[in-house]
Amino acid sequence: MNDALKISQLNSEIDSLTSVVSDATAQRGELLEIRQSLGRKKDDLESDNKWIHEPEIENEITRGTLSTTHDGVRNLIERTYKETPEQVQDMMNAITEERSRLQREINRNNTIIASKRNSITTLKTKQRIFR
Repeated sequence: MNDALKISQLNSEIDSLTSVVSDATAQRGELLEIRQSLGRKKDDLESDNKWIHEPEIENEITRGTLSTTHDGVRNLIERTYKETPEQVQDMMNAITEERSRLQREINRNNTIIASKRNSITTLKTKQRIFR
């Protein structure tokens, strides 16, 4: 294979890898936005937890006939509010792991791109010497 063809092939490979890097970078950005949004929602859940037992229903006159059902629903909501932030944190951790994986992929591809560019420079230098 002559040098011009090798250079063309390397440029094509660089273009392909650059596209992969661009896509991975965009995905990392989207994941960051999602993670930040989840963090805000998690904070909201934790701060809104106080409203589960408002208003307090301790006076028998205000409790009414459906108080047992109402208390059961409140307890279910309270358990959900306690479990959900942990589940959200698990999702946030998974997003962080995926962002790290994408960054490793970006770094690896950037290293390959740099190597291919060095090969192109070497081939071009070789072409100039032998002309």
